[in-house]
Amino acid sequence: MDQLKLALIFLFFPVSLVGQIKQIKKTVTKKEVEHHMYFLASDSLRGRDVGTPGIEIAARYIANQFENYGVGPIDDGYFQEVPLKVTKPLKSGHMTIADTTLNFKESFVALRGGNMNKKAGVVFAAYGMPGDLDSLAIEVTDKYVVTWAGDKGVSSVRDWFSLMRKKSGHLKEKGALGLIEIYNYRSMPWSMLARYMGNTRMELYNEQEEDNLPVYWVNDPDQKLTKKIQAKGLVAEIMLEGAETKIIREKNVVGVIKGKDKKLSEEYIILSAHYDHVGVGDPVKKEGMPADSIFNGARDNALGTSGLLMAAKYFGKNRPKRSVIFLAFTAEEKGLLGSEWYAENPLAPLSKCIFNLNIDAAGYNDTTMVTVFGVEKNTAEGAIQQATEEAGLKMGYDPIPEQRIFRRSDHFNFAKKGIPSVLYSPGVTAFDDEITYYYHQVTDNPETLNYNYVTVYYHAFINTADYLANSDKVAKWNIDEEEFIKAAEELYGKP
Repeated sequence: MDQLKLALIFLFFPVSLVGQIKQIKKTVTKKEVEHHMYFLASDSLRGRDVGTPGIEIAARYIANQFENYGVGPIDDGYFQEVPLKVTKPLKSGHMTIADTTLNFKESFVALRGGNMNKKAGVVFAAYGMPGDLDSLAIEVTDKYVVTWAGDKGVSSVRDWFSLMRKKSGHLKEKGALGLIEIYNYRSMPWSMLARYMGNTRMELYNEQEEDNLPVYWVNDPDQKLTKKIQAKGLVAEIMLEGAETKIIREKNVVGVIKGKDKKLSEEYIILSAHYDHVGVGDPVKKEGMPADSIFNGARDNALGTSGLLMAAKYFGKNRPKRSVIFLAFTAEEKGLLGSEWYAENPLAPLSKCIFNLNIDAAGYNDTTMVTVFGVEKNTAEGAIQQATEEAGLKMGYDPIPEQRIFRRSDHFNFAKKGIPSVLYSPGVTAFDDEITYYYHQVTDNPETLNYNYVTVYYHAFINTADYLANSDKVAKWNIDEEEFIKAAEELYGKP
């Protein structure tokens, strides 16, 4: 460890916290860890899929454990309702534009909107951002607006989805009929995207946004159609049929322990994990195992949920200076929807939340360490390493940056708001066969885990949380994290 990082540790943490690990080990036992894991990842919960009885049982179990461990409700109860819209896929359709007919799935998909049968004029608006519309002086009322997907310099498909919402909202205000984006992202083949969009989809439901602007992505890798579309006076016709929608109400499970320090108790540390998984599928036969159809999700993410419960037990007996919010999210597997809903509808002011320590996993392949995704992005890096090592494990960094894991779990919805956040994962050195054998597979059962390691991993997680919740210092984004610094300035104000 270099001298600068060592100095940051002692700046960030009061020395008096050293030694809490003994109390953590006494409180968090292997026997109780196994008890939670075997319940949450049991066949009786049928894979904890959203919209099923199994996830309802899991939610009530988590709430009951919060209450038993001394974690109180943050609002009227432990449940925050999360409204979701479920859309069964469109069955067929076509789009005719610039004398070219595109078939549904083969050449275009619907990101938003249901059945459609409408012909209207077309205008091209570069990336379609508000500034583009203003600079091009385009009239979009009662027209389909064609743009490139994303924005200049934005290379993440997940970010393209976020920008799509921004564009479509602005275009709706301007009176447009629909948004058609040109998709040319080479890292995700069109066939994969079309297959994904052809499945039943789930999204957050907002009654005020029920009449969202229809949005379509068109595959145009050679840009031939894009060149045609830039001509003036074109007309497009879109015909789609077969969509069905319904609204369901799911639950985030939320609890809080009030801090004991008069001043610092007004600030919150968020500890989080998602408790949903992917449910039941077609029977799968693995070598040496009977056929199975239940995806129990022991690693992903009964492991994280059990860790959250163990943290609840510890803090219920050892109140820290700061208040601690415990968040068990629904619908992470559907696109981080539970955490997105909470981030937009928080039960405590986000400006009072100073850190999110999120626990999630695809699995592990190194039991001597933990992997902390995004830890290098904020000033708590050295402190988290110290807390982890005190529990007997090494701290590792993101070994697979090309997979952009930091942006693929619930903490990212808080990072986008400006809250320093990390993903505290079991030890991963590569996305290898040891990970893929269990990740979203019927093999991911509770009896396949190393509970000696899992228990120590929880010790490290809780020790890290304890340090964050008791430090007199507040973590900040590092100076090169411009995206998050800007969000933090909007949330907390400029320093």
